[in-house]
Amino acid sequence: MYFSGIADEAGANLDAQIQATQTLGWQHLEARNVEVTGFPKGNLHDIPDDAFDLVVEKLAAAGLKINCFGSTIGNWSKKIEDPFDLTLGEVRRAIPRMERLGTKFIRVMSHK
Repeated sequence: MYFSGIADEAGANLDAQIQATQTLGWQHLEARNVEVTGFPKGNLHDIPDDAFDLVVEKLAAAGLKINCFGSTIGNWSKKIEDPFDLTLGEVRRAIPRMERLGTKFIRVMSHK
């Protein structure tokens, strides 16, 4: 058993998320939105590859793992009538990033 929380609740910047997780003594976080210095804030499956590379490096250096991707798949900003290709794009971007991090879970929501 381990504890985990949605890290962006502690701060937008990844450094703040890492610090909060370490302060709690946890080793896992649920990653949703991240901001890496020099890159725009975004969901883990949407940030640029260079920003994602930095996320991977910083988490490894901190000894932390992502237990769950807090995706935007089916979130409140989407309607069930929206083109399904939007959802497939998010899934296709998330999978290789999850594999790279060894993350087995992804949180999805229900369309409104």
